[in-house]
Amino acid sequence: MGFYDIVGTLILHTTTSGPLVLYRMHPNPLVLAEPEHIPPATVSLMEKCRQILRDLQGKDVNSMFAIPFDPKGLEFSNYSDIIKKPMDLGTINSRLESGELDSPEEFIRLVRLVFENAVTVNTLSYCIVACCFGSVARRLLAFFNSKIGTVEHVLVCSQKNKKLTKAELIERSRKEKDPAKDSIPPVQEANQCKSTGRP
Repeated sequence: MGFYDIVGTLILHTTTSGPLVLYRMHPNPLVLAEPEHIPPATVSLMEKCRQILRDLQGKDVNSMFAIPFDPKGLEFSNYSDIIKKPMDLGTINSRLESGELDSPEEFIRLVRLVFENAVTVNTLSYCIVACCFGSVARRLLAFFNSKIGTVEHVLVCSQKNKKLTKAELIERSRKEKDPAKDSIPPVQEANQCKSTGRP
């Protein structure tokens, strides 16, 4: 079960339960070459991010986070003093569609920023609207975290499997040879006796 895309001489097979499998087309179109498992592509991760964003927008039934927050309409005069980097789901969607947002890590950071901003305003305000935003933000953030875990797992695994640069290999080798240099020396007591000639 899955779908196929033909891209030049490549056939991409995507399944819901397995990794992206790449088939290289044989010169004879009647013969299909052996599959090569490739690491999860950023493109497929970004598609997963798009799907999670669609699901998240579906859960935001009142569209509370669909557009930039209007502090003037709700009389939050100090909103810009509290929230230095405003963000909303509509802006994230626009950046995804335009290709401006092409990193799963940045996507995750921005979505969390949307809800962290709402929770921050909630904790610093006694307005019922802010409390409502904070409550919905916590619920949507929990939903997002439950869905984005698979993407984060793939990102962590790809970081572990990436090839190290020469400088990183040298640093790792140095640490393995002499781990004592990297350890922090014990802190001496501040009231330690100084040599004054008295016992």
